Amino acid sequence: MSDRSLTIFFPCYNEEGNVEKAVAAAIEAAQLVTDDYEIVVVNDGSADDTGRIADHLAEQNERVRVIHHSQNKGYGAALRSGYHSAQKDAVFYTDGDLQFDVKEITKLWPLLGEYDVVTGYRIKRMDNKFRTTILKRRIV
Repeated sequence: MSDRSLTIFFPCYNEEGNVEKAVAAAIEAAQLVTDDYEIVVVNDGSADDTGRIADHLAEQNERVRVIHHSQNKGYGAALRSGYHSAQKDAVFYTDGDLQFDVKEITKLWPLLGEYDVVTGYRIKRMDNKFRTTILKRRIV
């Protein structure tokens, strides 16, 4: 187990159906690499119950914190809020829509001793048919 601490954060916009699962997955992944971690949910002005659910999770677990934007400020602002609020040595972020397996951090974590920045990317997208169609049209 590493002595390096870890912040995992999620930008979330209208993710009421995913935020609880995303936080649970982040906790499980963090425990695979370190004992010193925090989970931060950045609620980017969601119009659904994302913020309420995230607050409830934070009340249940002292390692979970929530940052609320009063209105939707966009992905970049949510990333900035996540980075600025991070209180641990290493910072890992992924989207709150469960597009990524957070446990992939176990592949990146050992590289932190060698590099200043370690990043991953998605090989296989988990999008629904509508989004896949839109993405293909943009690429063509």
